[in-house]
Amino acid sequence: MKNGSFKLKATITPSNTTNKSVTWKSSNEEVAIVSSDGTVTGITSGTCNIIATTADGSQKSSTCIVTVVDVTSIVIPETLSLMPRETYTFEPMIVDSRATTTLTWESSNTAIATVTEGGVLSAVGFGTTTITCTAHNGVSAQCEVTVSNGLMAANVLGCQSSGVTLPILMSNTKNIAGFQFELVLPEGVTVREYRTSERTASHSITMKELSTGAIRFVVSSMTNKLVSGTEGAVAYIVLDIGKNTAVGDHTIQLTHVQLTEKNDTELITIDAPDQLSTLTVTEATLGDVNNDGRINVTDVIAIIAHILEDTPSWFVEAAADLNGDGLVNVTDAVAAIQMALEESGE
Repeated sequence: MKNGSFKLKATITPSNTTNKSVTWKSSNEEVAIVSSDGTVTGITSGTCNIIATTADGSQKSSTCIVTVVDVTSIVIPETLSLMPRETYTFEPMIVDSRATTTLTWESSNTAIATVTEGGVLSAVGFGTTTITCTAHNGVSAQCEVTVSNGLMAANVLGCQSSGVTLPILMSNTKNIAGFQFELVLPEGVTVREYRTSERTASHSITMKELSTGAIRFVVSSMTNKLVSGTEGAVAYIVLDIGKNTAVGDHTIQLTHVQLTEKNDTELITIDAPDQLSTLTVTEATLGDVNNDGRINVTDVIAIIAHILEDTPSWFVEAAADLNGDGLVNVTDAVAAIQMALEESGE
């Protein structure tokens, strides 16, 4: 192999010969070189002779024919389609098969799929990425990986005593007529409301809390209309974060996912992998009722809307009680106006 090496050993007979030293020579040092101790190193593909000659003056010699081979190509699948959290192990074919090499693997987008040093591919998000396998000499091969036909819950950020909207995402290459899934929520987090999206406007969504504590959602159409498009949200779940929910990252489990594929003759159930997403909970900032890091007219309008019992889904009630009296009323709205003016420099 190019840049590979091995050591030759010369045996002198008869065994009682006084001078057993030999000299080493390559017939073509552009193909392979040999050191004084018989170590042969491949330089480039080709064939040459490695000659061992006695050093006692008798000029006795022996020849080893060395063929240096190198990787000329790598064969892996050109395309792959996976569901989220599916895995696939590449088994690359090396040409020339006699060559040995160390392969490196790389994903062009690790948010969609990752690949280990051993060539194990893991789908982690929707979309398309390119996996590149490279040999020691720069020879490489690529595989385009598409991750689709499953559901994922987005990672979301909210604060204590607030609501946060959890998008349920679908990427599909198949005709999907309906789907169902279950959510396992962190302690102190509950479902306030739920609705379909633009992609599922012709569908209905229903919910039931199970004895296991999981919450099952079913999205279907009485007329078997298809989910429109191939990317994006297919449902929105509004979550309430309790005031005692710990600050930090919490895991949301999306499990028991089933998609209904509709083709020309039948309906087919597709079992999709479970998914995990992260809910990051922060402390409420007084006055910042929409949790955007600023206090402005939007917060004032939201506080007034809350007083009029028209509370936005994202409203952080703990941030609205500016005077800490346990109530949200006009006093808090006036205080929010003052804070907004101070922040704007007016």
